[in-house]
Amino acid sequence: MTISTGATGPDIRQEVTLAYAAVLGDPWRLVRFAGLPFLAGVGLFLWLFWSNPSPDAATMQQDPGAMSRWVASNSGYLIVGSLLMLWGYARFLVRWYRWTALGDDDATLIDPGLGRRELRTIGWTIVVGLATIPAFMLLSLLAAALALIGAVAFGIAGAGEFGANVGGQLGSLLGFFLVCYMVARLSPGVVPVALDTGSALARSWRETVPVATVSAMILWLIALPSNLLSVVGALTGGIVADATGLIGIPVTFIVYAASAIFTARLWQATLAPNQVPSVDTDVEV
Repeated sequence: MTISTGATGPDIRQEVTLAYAAVLGDPWRLVRFAGLPFLAGVGLFLWLFWSNPSPDAATMQQDPGAMSRWVASNSGYLIVGSLLMLWGYARFLVRWYRWTALGDDDATLIDPGLGRRELRTIGWTIVVGLATIPAFMLLSLLAAALALIGAVAFGIAGAGEFGANVGGQLGSLLGFFLVCYMVARLSPGVVPVALDTGSALARSWRETVPVATVSAMILWLIALPSNLLSVVGALTGGIVADATGLIGIPVTFIVYAASAIFTARLWQATLAPNQVPSVDTDVEV
């Protein structure tokens, strides 16, 4: 398969549209590939935050130790939920990578999906995540800088706190591109692990250079719906934040799947051996 191309690399509009069309074209596949571990983890966290909400910002401002006590009292639920989510994410990535690269669509909802393939895939994905830490640090600096600018600009009208929030959220959105750039350079090297071969992070870092910036923009746009919901929730609070949080759950699943599809396609275009077959995910765009 050849990835859609524009003048400087992958065609941004076509790749974003194709990834979302492939996911939304069969919602049941999205559920099957998530599987019971992912769904159980989400259910556990929803139950926890519904039955015993974590302290809000106002409470933590008055009592800085409130969050620590909440975490300590619910540590068992948090640990179990996190392990379920990690298990589910490993299963999710493997199935989307294999479906995109090989057309493997055999997974069922109750298939455990916890073996050497999943453990290795999530392990190397964590390595990629660790490699993005410097990008997240730059993101935080950019968010802090724009928060300061927003506070000063809006402070003239007496809305400095709101301006700081707007600036900080804008900085996070812009800074997230740096994270996407690192992911675009490294994540294709994890795809072959899901195909039962060795990781290729170093080769991925080298081979993706010509298309890294465009690929990062594609990943940034794929993640934009989820990030915008987070921004709205952070700027509003209350019932709107609760609503965006609930809406964000299925949106996040869709974003993860679309990102995995593009990552596998990027692997096919830059690193894959010619003999590897691929699923036909072409759509009219």
